[in-house]
Amino acid sequence: MKESIRFPFDRPGITLSPWGAVAGIVVAYLSAWLMPPGIWLYLGICLAYLALSVGLYIGASFWYRRHRGELFRGAMIGMNAMVNALIIQWLFHETGLSVVAAVLLFMGAVLFVSRMPAYHFFLGWLNFLLPLSWPVNIPGGTMFVVNLIFSPLAKLHPSLHPLHMETEINLKTATFTSTGGLLRPFRGFSGLNMGNFIFLNPGAEHLQDHETGHLFSLASMGFAFHYIGGIDEAFYQTNRTEAYAEFLAESYSRSGAGLLGVWR
Repeated sequence: MKESIRFPFDRPGITLSPWGAVAGIVVAYLSAWLMPPGIWLYLGICLAYLALSVGLYIGASFWYRRHRGELFRGAMIGMNAMVNALIIQWLFHETGLSVVAAVLLFMGAVLFVSRMPAYHFFLGWLNFLLPLSWPVNIPGGTMFVVNLIFSPLAKLHPSLHPLHMETEINLKTATFTSTGGLLRPFRGFSGLNMGNFIFLNPGAEHLQDHETGHLFSLASMGFAFHYIGGIDEAFYQTNRTEAYAEFLAESYSRSGAGLLGVWR
């Protein structure tokens, strides 16, 4: 892990990420306006979101210590906010809910807000309602339930003890943590975030805050950012802790001196 990095402009209101978020909202809205109506509209929006997320992640990662890097991060937040709002409106026909979701997500581009515990509470619970988080949350919830089902079998025989799982629910961040159990982090990893569901190997409880940081990044920037970050960490970085997505998540773990200082 690199030394903790603080932006030279790391003070409330000075980072350029809100302007990037405005640009992301405009691009997502214009993309929706230009596409044909019906189901193809939402399929097209999602495809555009996937394609743009790759480029924006690369830009944010390449310039992560600079002002322009914050523009890319903000653009991912704004695009995610608008696409979520459009899909919520289509699915539930609730304009109020879509507007509230978009505003709350947009506020994550403002450092003064993104570091507030109250914002973490709302962002964590809102994540359950965000369509662009479901591709992570649904498999995560399924994994959690599977662990719950198999955990009692650990009492039948000592050889089945690895099936035992310890469960922790944090209402302040809307996280459900499984330590141990049948389904665990991949080989070589100690923790795994699947949205609101966190999976830890025994002895890795210290990673709880770090994995929670991944939840906030997912809610703010969507499943494309989450999985792109996972690919970056697992396949492209010599030191996986230096992936851009890891820096953002670690900022929730290191209060006051977190990498990039986004969540604390």
